[in-house]
Amino acid sequence: MMKKFLLSFLLFVCCFTLTLQSHATVMPDTSEIREGIRFSECVRPYNGGVLIANYGSQHKMPGIDEIKGYILYRKNGQTKTLIPPGLLHYPSGIAVKDDYLFVCDGDHLRVYNLQQPEKAPQTITFPKPYWLKAAAIDGNTLYVSSDNVGQIFTLDITHPENMNRVQPKKWLELQGVKCMAVGNGVMYITAPPENGPDTE
Repeated sequence: MMKKFLLSFLLFVCCFTLTLQSHATVMPDTSEIREGIRFSECVRPYNGGVLIANYGSQHKMPGIDEIKGYILYRKNGQTKTLIPPGLLHYPSGIAVKDDYLFVCDGDHLRVYNLQQPEKAPQTITFPKPYWLKAAAIDGNTLYVSSDNVGQIFTLDITHPENMNRVQPKKWLELQGVKCMAVGNGVMYITAPPENGPDTE
């Protein structure tokens, strides 16, 4: 159980690789990736590379009939489609434990085995009107947020290969959660300013 959480009002998050030099100002080493990306919602490190979730739609918000979401994997300067279009509709928040990828996809949580990404994922369906947006992992606990209702859930992912009987549990009520990250016992959350001042 998370002992602390920190609200942040940054709606845009950049990830940089920092190159440290003695007696010099720390400067970010940045690069831009465009290959194969269409309306990317989230990235996560995996096995020396990075997973990139994409809507793949014609517009920022996919239409009801657009099932074009996909997951890219980029490593050593090469990008490949790890999970092609065909099932994912709104792949937004993603999180990884070992070789299992958890994807927030509308009112579904998809669980892929990254060693066999071609296989159909396990699916946990959330009751309407919950709409999943963000995901983060702390040990054997997965946190997923529903930004339209304002609820963060927890799921036990001790055995990610068998999620059939796992039920989400309500953990925290908070409106508009867009992204979550966990580090050193602290959860960092991006949310709109109407949630009030920073809280620890």
